[in-house]
Amino acid sequence: MGHLHNSLGVHLLSSVTLNVEDTDEIIFCDACMDGLAFWYPNCHQGFFSPIPPHLVGKMIFFYEVLAATSAFNNLQGMGIYDLKIVVYTDSMNTINIFNPLLHFCMDSCIKYKLDL
Repeated sequence: MGHLHNSLGVHLLSSVTLNVEDTDEIIFCDACMDGLAFWYPNCHQGFFSPIPPHLVGKMIFFYEVLAATSAFNNLQGMGIYDLKIVVYTDSMNTINIFNPLLHFCMDSCIKYKLDL
């Protein structure tokens, strides 16, 4: 970890534009007030997690980001390197709130040589 802080300021992505047809993996992420999920359509595999009962109905924006981060974490946990990934979400807030989790994802991108 800490790859971003130790980097030489080199571009983190090998390409600026990525066509969906050129990707290795596509992930759909979503959350609702009582659960979150992500799905890999290429391999027909999906994951779901319920929200703990005492938190149901609270923090939807956090759950949207958590769904995307969980998908990314799951993918890197497979130990697959050099992938081009597209993540679909229905929440612009996910993109906006993703910034605090960017260090985690970019550290993983560098470590596993992923393009996100």
